Amino acid sequence: MANPKLLPILLLSLFAIASAKVFFEERFEDGWENQWVKSDWKKDENMAGEWNYTSGKWNGDANNKDATYSILIDNVEKQTGSLYSDWDLLPPKTIKDPEAKKPEDWDDKEFIADPEDKKPEGYDDIPKEIADTEATKPDDWDDEEDGEWTAPTIANPDYKGPWEPKRIKNPDYKGKWKAPLIDNPDFKDDPDIYVFPKLKYVGVELWQVKSGTLFDNVVITDDPEYAKQLAEETWGKQKDESKDDSADTDADDEDDDAGEETDAEDKSDASEDKEEDVHDEL
Repeated sequence: MANPKLLPILLLSLFAIASAKVFFEERFEDGWENQWVKSDWKKDENMAGEWNYTSGKWNGDANNKDATYSILIDNVEKQTGSLYSDWDLLPPKTIKDPEAKKPEDWDDKEFIADPEDKKPEGYDDIPKEIADTEATKPDDWDDEEDGEWTAPTIANPDYKGPWEPKRIKNPDYKGKWKAPLIDNPDFKDDPDIYVFPKLKYVGVELWQVKSGTLFDNVVITDDPEYAKQLAEETWGKQKDESKDDSADTDADDEDDDAGEETDAEDKSDASEDKEEDVHDEL
């Protein structure tokens, strides 16, 4: 894959235990291939990616004991939230009362016709079209052959369409009716929603439109400080090297482009010389 970018995944799970513990760690150092099973999916279609090693952004996802989480990119917090509110992991605590009905006298019309507004006298007599007063009978018009000439019609600028009273705020408007909420009988709280006591494996499944995304340095721990330390020991030391490599690659690409332009100019000059020689012979 060209210009790969590393997206190391950091998963921090703060379990309710007394001491810090690292549950899983992978730095993809020597011998890492023996610890992973490479998927053959899409291999026959020549669409599978390749394992590479480089430096990119460091992503951290920390779950706290109150089911809140924080996401770190390059060891800087970028997003926080709650497992309860950000995902539908549990049934809602409250639901709309299925027995509730909108009261018959509930007025949910925000605007009403102004009862004081009256249609102007003669409004309905205004025609939609009128004769064009600037039109003249053609000189070659023959009444016997062409019939009686009448001026064409044009849109009447005084015609405003069907009359409707003005709209005003409804003084009895109560807002849009909503059914009251009641406790959900199917809701059952799970204070350990973030705990995975039987977690044994780590898998990386990636679907991407543009190639060049890699994962590296995976750790599952209940110690945020250790996770940050790991980030600095791995991604932190490699990020500057990756920028230098990227700059060198861009410079090489520019040189290649310049070389192609020179070759194109040489070929063009040679073609022009050949045409001139042929012209001289003729």
